[in-house]
Amino acid sequence: MAGIHPFYFTAHTWKYCVITEKIWDKATQLIDAHETETWSKLLLDAEELLPDIGASIVMAAAALEVLIEVALSCLASINEMPKGLWEWINNRGDYRKEPSEEEKYDNLLYILANKSLKAEQPLWEAFKNIKSARNSFLHEGKLVIGKEDLTIEKSIMLISKAKEIAVWIEQLLPIEKRAPILEDTMQVQLSKRIR
Repeated sequence: MAGIHPFYFTAHTWKYCVITEKIWDKATQLIDAHETETWSKLLLDAEELLPDIGASIVMAAAALEVLIEVALSCLASINEMPKGLWEWINNRGDYRKEPSEEEKYDNLLYILANKSLKAEQPLWEAFKNIKSARNSFLHEGKLVIGKEDLTIEKSIMLISKAKEIAVWIEQLLPIEKRAPILEDTMQVQLSKRIR
């Protein structure tokens, strides 16, 4: 077929990190002052694992499980509770009697902090979708939420929402337990010339 020139498209993945001098100075001050929490490391790993959707979602779900355990333990320690009650709630000798992840993010969080993730509908929906995708992947080998296949775009959005959940939960903790938040904003524009 003379005269027909097929176009060849290839997919590229770029990962970039923008660091200004101001950000670098703030980061160096944190080295001795702050230890990164496990859930933050897991969320960073979840981002790094993309475009491997399955591994990324499993990592994000693990981050949310660790986050709520640490947060509730911290909140329980600063609330007046009868001796032994917190231990009894969490260690009943049968995992089926212990609070579910939903109960931790809803009921227990409300009891200890007067806030429930369920009241934050977009975050609650993302939490439920991350759990659903993780369970379908681990138990059925499929990446779905309900009957809908999980796309890379939806996965990126869920990882972003998991980070928002972490920030929301951390705001309920004493200030010394919160991760520092980068308040500077920057814009990055990438362009590629197509020949």
